[in-house]
Amino acid sequence: VILANHVLWAPALGSVLVLSCTHAVFLPLTGSWRTTLAIYALIAFLIAVFWIVFGRDSAEGASDRAGTGATFTGYREVIAQPAVWIVIIVGFSAFLAGHGLRNWLPQILGARGISASMSGFLAALPAITGIFGSILILRFASIGPGNRRGTAIVLLLVTGLCVAMIHFAARSLLIAALAVGGFWA
Repeated sequence: VILANHVLWAPALGSVLVLSCTHAVFLPLTGSWRTTLAIYALIAFLIAVFWIVFGRDSAEGASDRAGTGATFTGYREVIAQPAVWIVIIVGFSAFLAGHGLRNWLPQILGARGISASMSGFLAALPAITGIFGSILILRFASIGPGNRRGTAIVLLLVTGLCVAMIHFAARSLLIAALAVGGFWA
């Protein structure tokens, strides 16, 4: 199951590594956030070069897509489906919570008086719980056809509450809010 969902947990694992190691490991080693970001950029560049060189399509896969081309046929029918709108709303909300909040989380936590290294570790917590959430929530939501809409509503409400708790909650509840809020993102 975990290997089948690698597309879901691999970015979260990268977020965990970067968020938890930046303040605690890399900044003390490099002495500058600019140097740290330059190293991160170099790593991303090298991965992209590796992917371009070695990530080629098989001849079989390339021939399957050669005749398809870009087509706009059927977009109206797809957009007319209510389930598609649920996916769009949940996906957009997850994007806002995952990227808009999580990337600023070390700064937000630092503004609450938490040390830089602890802020990095705490900012990684939603990504860690998100790995498990991406596996378990998909299984739960697919149990029955009526569960998807209810699951989406509950997830949106819980995430909204957890985001509010990041600002207002005491530190003991803050950790719970980070863990629960990241579970679905």
